[in-house]
Amino acid sequence: MTEVETKQKIETALQSFKEGNLTEKSLNLFKVLGYNTGRQAPLAGKIYSFFKDSFLNRNQRFNEEKAFVAEWKYIDLLFQLSKYEMTVQHNLLDTTKRVDNTIIETYLFFVIELTKKQYSRTILSHVTREINKVFPMPAMILFKYGKILTLAVINRRLHKRDEHKDVLEKVTLIKDIRIDNLHRAHIEILFDLSFDELKNKHGFTNFVELHNAWQKTLDLKELNEQFYQKLFNWYLWAITQIKFPQICPEEDKVEEKVYQSESIIRLLTRLLFVWFMKEKGLINPALFDVNKLKTILKDFEGENGNETIYYKAILQNLFFATLNKPIDQRKVIDKGFNPKEYGDPLVYRFDDLFREPENFLSHFKNIPFLNGGLFECLDQKKDKDNPVEIRMDGFSTKKFKQAVLPDKLFFGEYKDIDLSQDYDNKTKNKLTVYGLIDILHQYKFTIEENTPIEEEVALDPELLGKVFENLLAYYNPETETTARKQTGSFYTPREIVNYMVDESLIAYLSQAVIARQSEAEAKQSVVEQRLRDLLSYSENPNPFNAEETHLLINAIDLCKILDPACGSGAFPMGVLQKMIHILHKLDPENKIWFNMVVSNFPAYMQEEVKKRLQKENWNYVRKLGIIQQCIYGVDIQPIATQIAKLRFFISLLVDQTEKPNEANRGIDPLPNLDFKIVTANTLISAPESDVVKIGLFENQTDPFFEEFNRLTGQYFSASMPKDKKELKNKIAKLISEKCNEKIRQIKSKYESTDERISKALKEKHKTCIVEKESEIKLWQSYTNLFKYESVGFFEPRYFFPKATEGFDIVIGNPPYGADIQQLFNVYKTLYDDVIYSYGEIYKMFYKFGIKKIKEKGTLAYITSNTFISQPRYHDLRKYLLQFNILKIVNLGLNVFSENVVVPVCICIISNEKVKENFPYADLSSDSKFTGSFDEIDFRNLSIPEIKSSKDFSFYNRTEFDSIKVSITFEDVLEIKDAGIQYHRSGIGLKNKGGNDLYERLFSDNKKSFKQSRQTWYGKLIGAYYMNPTTDEYFNLNYRDVLNSDETVSFSNEAFEKKKKILWRQTAPFLIATIDTKGRWFRNTIQCCWIKNEFEERIDLEYALALCNSKPMKYFYNEIVKEAGRVFPQVKIKHVKKLPFIIANHEKQKLICKCVSYLIFLNGADSRLASFFQRLIDAMVYELFLPEVMQKANYEVLKHLANLPELKDDWSNEKKLQTIEKVYKELSDPAHPVSIAMIKMQEVPEVKIIEGKA
Repeated sequence: MTEVETKQKIETALQSFKEGNLTEKSLNLFKVLGYNTGRQAPLAGKIYSFFKDSFLNRNQRFNEEKAFVAEWKYIDLLFQLSKYEMTVQHNLLDTTKRVDNTIIETYLFFVIELTKKQYSRTILSHVTREINKVFPMPAMILFKYGKILTLAVINRRLHKRDEHKDVLEKVTLIKDIRIDNLHRAHIEILFDLSFDELKNKHGFTNFVELHNAWQKTLDLKELNEQFYQKLFNWYLWAITQIKFPQICPEEDKVEEKVYQSESIIRLLTRLLFVWFMKEKGLINPALFDVNKLKTILKDFEGENGNETIYYKAILQNLFFATLNKPIDQRKVIDKGFNPKEYGDPLVYRFDDLFREPENFLSHFKNIPFLNGGLFECLDQKKDKDNPVEIRMDGFSTKKFKQAVLPDKLFFGEYKDIDLSQDYDNKTKNKLTVYGLIDILHQYKFTIEENTPIEEEVALDPELLGKVFENLLAYYNPETETTARKQTGSFYTPREIVNYMVDESLIAYLSQAVIARQSEAEAKQSVVEQRLRDLLSYSENPNPFNAEETHLLINAIDLCKILDPACGSGAFPMGVLQKMIHILHKLDPENKIWFNMVVSNFPAYMQEEVKKRLQKENWNYVRKLGIIQQCIYGVDIQPIATQIAKLRFFISLLVDQTEKPNEANRGIDPLPNLDFKIVTANTLISAPESDVVKIGLFENQTDPFFEEFNRLTGQYFSASMPKDKKELKNKIAKLISEKCNEKIRQIKSKYESTDERISKALKEKHKTCIVEKESEIKLWQSYTNLFKYESVGFFEPRYFFPKATEGFDIVIGNPPYGADIQQLFNVYKTLYDDVIYSYGEIYKMFYKFGIKKIKEKGTLAYITSNTFISQPRYHDLRKYLLQFNILKIVNLGLNVFSENVVVPVCICIISNEKVKENFPYADLSSDSKFTGSFDEIDFRNLSIPEIKSSKDFSFYNRTEFDSIKVSITFEDVLEIKDAGIQYHRSGIGLKNKGGNDLYERLFSDNKKSFKQSRQTWYGKLIGAYYMNPTTDEYFNLNYRDVLNSDETVSFSNEAFEKKKKILWRQTAPFLIATIDTKGRWFRNTIQCCWIKNEFEERIDLEYALALCNSKPMKYFYNEIVKEAGRVFPQVKIKHVKKLPFIIANHEKQKLICKCVSYLIFLNGADSRLASFFQRLIDAMVYELFLPEVMQKANYEVLKHLANLPELKDDWSNEKKLQTIEKVYKELSDPAHPVSIAMIKMQEVPEVKIIEGKA
């Protein structure tokens, strides 16, 4: 059966659920999906009581209330998929094989029909979990409610400590399959889950592998990446065809590429929000249906349409005149010129683009008014506040002020689009790009963000963060190249966010409980364990008594949390989700929290708010209160803060219940988050000079702050355009007056009404006038708060009047590696104690965060791990050691993306008295971080020992008395940075690159040059491995193409050396192989060979074994401390200092034999290669620690006397057979070598070297 035929059968099977016997229809669906449904044991009666009698048998774990059994209209056991069915039908064997700590021997499939027409993800997950508690094997549930189907799959694993306890994990749902209106995405997902398709893709041979195939197929990571790739291709294609107007004062204009990129991202932000609204049923779907649009709009083609009709007629009217204005106030712009409506973005335009202008408003009828600021038009007409007209969105009837977005950008399929230049990849020259609306139609969206325990197979709002972080990175010059080549690289993964949020909240909430307990009760570990239970997604009840519960809820209400570099809002959303979860456990009926939320509004509003919120979903009330009281964010990019707000808006919208007969369809307008998420430069303080700090307006005595607090408190919930505009004007006026006051105070230092005195003052203070002028500019930027621009400074009291006393938690993923040269002198005055050795932006964020947390407050950052041991970060380490480091988790590479070479760590600090030691976990080596934080092994690092060292490095200090080495690499090896170097001189760092020198010197086409030579580069080298071919050629006539400021150099001596060791330059340690063919190489490779005087004593293969060994990685990382850089570079001056040990000839020969095995394998067999690399490590340990290994009887070399040598005249087959034979013998658990290799892992020095101490 073809793929098309299978999908058609799936569609037919789903449509058949409209009527007929539910069991029969369900069995038919699974048969169509290819599952053997032969083993059936249907219930005698299809209601709950029969299920109870058949399976529960007084089962204490099954909870009828959580299973919603009162709403079970129908239930049946469909079939059991067992070893027999799989073997008979598909000849699968080995069905009891154990894989990944899981034993699964059978599946059960149930169907349940529920009484209501709609169910939440959470309720369906609860039902699924309760049923799975009853059975020892996974039970899959097919739900039917109304005209909707949902398939629920639960992940089951063995309990980590007790293998007889099964742990219920995440429930994944293919939700809301509409029988009457099937979504293409649902058919695609079910096809991917069909038995034959799973078999083709995953080749499973047993139940565990079948189960894993289900999980991989349902994994959202691939779905998200697929969506992002299509969207990114659209973005690259669209950016060349769109044109948003940039009519504004000259000084406010930005570089055109950046401006158009921001504009298109802003469009995406608004459109995706609207799409989520459509998913909730709040917007007419006909506005996104190309065929229906052709009947609505004049001259609309859709696909291949070159006119800007859809954006103007539908999207702009939807964004600005619909969602941003109450339903009963909406109107079409008057014909002719009405000065009151000129420049008014709240009136409809372009009715002439509709086939029936008189019915124009009907297409937008009953779409609720949302408020919130996301849909505020950025156009502004010229008036007393705006001396120049501003056009950014282009919502105008005048053509030259309009945005240009051809209709084809939204609809259609376009083949053979060349994006090779954008990707810097020649293979990207014939891509298929879809219109934006068509891309959205290809996927199922869910308006509710997924959690660690519930996940819908659909694109959720978290995706917005991932998408936009990558798009933001693309047009940012510092990350543009990276973003072109990678996806998912710039967004903090959910499991990282969850862990950091949990640790921060536990640190904060434990103080609330401990402060009110007796000394005996207040044991930190006990309180912490109960809090972990509270924060976990387990079904355990609230572990705190009534008094403690009130204390905790009050603590949440008082908690102030800041993300100082919030980006698209990953951490603020993580905090929101976890706080809701905590409140749900502490206050399930929402009684305590409800009263707190109401009391936080101004007194005159409380009665109205109370009436309004009593109608709302409890989670909506929880979210509104948390957003209003607890969460704050700052970012320097306006588009980033807009996206962060968007995610809050979606989160609030999801929990609102539509009430069709009420005003605005019962949808509560969204709050204004202008003073919750702000756009500003976090690291620059408010410019409070010595002039400002004296007199009437000192600190909080200034009446500005009281009025600022009052007005912004009212503004949060203002929604009617008139009220909102009035409040906004009052706040803007207050801010303007404050700015003018500050500027007057600054100028008074060197200005006077007397011209002679003014001149004398300016002469006297000329050295600081430039500084004062920069302060004036900063205060002028404070008026940007209501503009789409960044404020040049940040100080909480000028932005967040409810958080003037500091924050309980500062959390986030601050930037690193950013260019800070432009403001370096300013930063130096503020952060000199952490950047005097090296100016790195994240170092300043550490100091900023600690300065902004209250006493006993918590700082939680994920940053580059460079500060752990690198010498030039000793200033930051010294600073951090003044505070209580709660824990550091070194995660290493590949946390953000497999392609991102940024090693990172989590650091959590409390602003309190320093302790004697702190917990440190090293998950950086050998990719120990798997995405899970369960059961991390921490070890304590001694702070006194760290402080006693000269550079304060955070690592275990061991003298290694047993390692006595006096010889270094430079003593025995000739070490050269010999690759082809090419430079431009006298151009400065800023202009480095930026021309075609590389293209003139190198090509992937041999025919590009008259004379050329193959050249290898770093990526072609691995440990004991070299790619036999290269795709790069060097121009031997290079002198003919060089300009006067360009040079090329290389070492003929090194190239002519027939036998040498090569290693990659871009790496955290030596990754080396042997070259025996005199290869040429670029400057990304370095090399060495044995010095003449040592050629008789040392084999080159032996030296290679030392280079690639774990001890040498350790020496390089921990002693040289080069590891951890964002782009680590092996430096020859460090390699020269590495310890070298000269073993006797017999031992060298044994090691060389193993090296020859690895070179022969050339990376082809990871099983064999891994074993022999570990064997070499064991031999090298024995060389460096001979007495330790002899005393413990862990020696291996003495057992390898008969190790065979590979002969040159042997066939490859014979060589491989020999290696296999050696492997089989030595890896036998009973062999002394195998025993020694395992036992060796317990040696203290080995544990330290391998990061297991």
